[in-house]
Amino acid sequence: MNRIVWSFFLVIMLGACARQNPPPRVVGKWVGNLIINENVSLRVGCEVKLVADSLVATMASIDQGAYGIEISSIAVDTDTLMFTVNQMGVTYTGLFKSDTLIEGHFVQGGSPPMVLNFARAESIPGEPPPRHQTPSKPYPYIEENVEFISSITDMKLAGTLTYPKRGKNLPAVLLIPGSGPNDRDETIWGHKVFLVLADYLTRNGMVVLRLDDRGVGESTGDFGSASILDFADDAMEAVDYLKNRKDLPIAKIGLIGHSLGADIAPVAANGNPAVDFIVLMAGSGINFVETIHFQTEHIYSQRGAGREAIDLNRRINQTVFDIAATNKTRPEMEQALGQAFVKLSPELNNISGEDRQKAELPDSLRVKDYAGFFSEHMRIDLFHSPTNELEKLNVPVLLLAGEKDTQISAELNIPLMRAALHKGGNDDFDVSVFPDVNHLFQTCSTGEVEEYNQIGETIAPKVL
Repeated sequence: MNRIVWSFFLVIMLGACARQNPPPRVVGKWVGNLIINENVSLRVGCEVKLVADSLVATMASIDQGAYGIEISSIAVDTDTLMFTVNQMGVTYTGLFKSDTLIEGHFVQGGSPPMVLNFARAESIPGEPPPRHQTPSKPYPYIEENVEFISSITDMKLAGTLTYPKRGKNLPAVLLIPGSGPNDRDETIWGHKVFLVLADYLTRNGMVVLRLDDRGVGESTGDFGSASILDFADDAMEAVDYLKNRKDLPIAKIGLIGHSLGADIAPVAANGNPAVDFIVLMAGSGINFVETIHFQTEHIYSQRGAGREAIDLNRRINQTVFDIAATNKTRPEMEQALGQAFVKLSPELNNISGEDRQKAELPDSLRVKDYAGFFSEHMRIDLFHSPTNELEKLNVPVLLLAGEKDTQISAELNIPLMRAALHKGGNDDFDVSVFPDVNHLFQTCSTGEVEEYNQIGETIAPKVL
């Protein structure tokens, strides 16, 4: 058989093989209603792709405006679909009724199974624009998956280390994410904030380490019981890891903290002398109690809640915080809260149903709904003072903030952070407040949380 005929034969055979192995029936976009109870449902979307013979999927909570939620594992076995979302404690099991319908149940944490049936769809409603800054492989630098055991907790911390292929006396940074269980990329509404940041910094000659939070992804431990101080311990361990990478030409080590990570970074810098500089992105000058009051006031006002409802919400929260600040045992705190709620309940009954919804007031005040604030790690976080840590810093600091940040107000917090650094005798700092930039450091219009998902940009180039 001559070469041309043989080549043609191969093409025919390869084409036949391809036709014999169509993409799994689950590939595509799906939309369904998650039935929470007889009165409440939420639209959920799912997109499944086939990448290098493996299924890759994301989920969307459409009515909550959350898109690009990574599905940790997905499997199709005959007529059954199963997937998990580790960071949300979600599992789903469904049965293919046809190529366009999946009937199944959604479980989150210890909740009872909820009905979620998916129908094939052309698109997912409200689907955000592409995240055009997300880098694609191959990268012009070295990427290495790393892990190490914490000498403090014996748990594993896992993440990604990126560094230039050549260079001397390189600065290295650890990226510290904000609140909530974050993966190493600090994935928020499909934006891979830390992947974009790490890619930019590495291309510009820096060694960058980013980690899965404890209990997230490939890191072990329990995220839910960890405080700011625990995450600072993890950061200090990561700094030691960088310091001990003798194979890399690291000259200085810094920390870049975003949001809550900007509260964690000063604690870690004060606790580990190997830290040479820090960058605080959307950091706070007030404690968590004051931040909650600020955020809820803004959110409920934007929703059009009445003044009476907003004030009551604040007094309920402050009652919880005041009791959490005492040195009583947890049963004693819960008893005190129950007594306080008896006095506040008549006021709650006077708030209209519409205002209750806008101000996120419950139908009734139940101790169990607020008792989480009495756990040890929450009490540490509530009353942690960012300015106390800033006053102790003796390394160069860069403060970055967005003028349209509606979660951590630059107008309120930056002056307090400046004053704390001055008070501590540290004048080696710079401040940049960017106009038309939000809490995620995206170029924005309003700065509201609902807008994050609808912006294609992940981090404004001027911020990078």
